[in-house]
Amino acid sequence: MTQYGKRPQPGSKVLRIGRWSEPGRYYILTTVTHLRQPLFQDFRSGRIVVEEMRRLDRDGYVNSLAWVLMPDHLHWLVEIGEDSLLSKIMMYVKGRAAHRINHEVHHHGRIWNKGYHDHALRKEDDVKNIARYIVTNPLRAGLVQHIGEYPLWDAVWF
Repeated sequence: MTQYGKRPQPGSKVLRIGRWSEPGRYYILTTVTHLRQPLFQDFRSGRIVVEEMRRLDRDGYVNSLAWVLMPDHLHWLVEIGEDSLLSKIMMYVKGRAAHRINHEVHHHGRIWNKGYHDHALRKEDDVKNIARYIVTNPLRAGLVQHIGEYPLWDAVWF
């Protein structure tokens, strides 16, 4: 609730007040496509997002621990790098992926909703169990019978 008693809207700047990016800390990052369109049913579009996530990993912004790209949203478990900010990480992956999808796949229009959700893990959180929960999203959604059938996920432990 804001000081005026109204609940902030998703993507609102009010929700970002107090957001903190702590280097070396684990975060779950979640973002959705514009109007929850299932854009990543198209494998090429999904691979572009994966390539941009991996670029951030290679460049030291994040250490990706687990992720799953669902047809209309992304769940990403990361450890953020020394000079990284959550806002920059999400701006880079969403911006670069959107630009490439619009150019290479000839999609026209917005790819992502504004904003994202982040959740900082506590020291006592079981990171492997959280990773398992993230990558089994396609099973719970009924998209596949076995996780190996779903092409857009990865985790360092599997």
